Amino acid sequence: MNHYAALGLSRSADADAVRAAYRDAVRRWHPDRDPTPEAAAKFLAAQRAFEVLSDPKKRLDYDRETANGIGDLLLIPLPFVRKQVGRLIRGGTAVVEDIVQRRRERGSS
Repeated sequence: MNHYAALGLSRSADADAVRAAYRDAVRRWHPDRDPTPEAAAKFLAAQRAFEVLSDPKKRLDYDRETANGIGDLLLIPLPFVRKQVGRLIRGGTAVVEDIVQRRRERGSS
């Protein structure tokens, strides 16, 4: 079963989108609201999907297991990787600025 399809999401959905889609699914397919067997099955699928997609470790494992090529792997949301890349970029800029500053200081001496 595709957990993203159960909640109507794409692989690039963030945690807030997962939470919102789960709430919508629960409201729509809760057995008290819709007593049909199809609604009950969709409700259970949404619960299972939310259990996996709301936990970063379980989601990463699920994404790795179900990836259909490198394109899907690139869509795996990894906030900690984005944060580290941002730090490297900012750090790299700081290093370049430091080098430029040192060259200016040497040139003025």
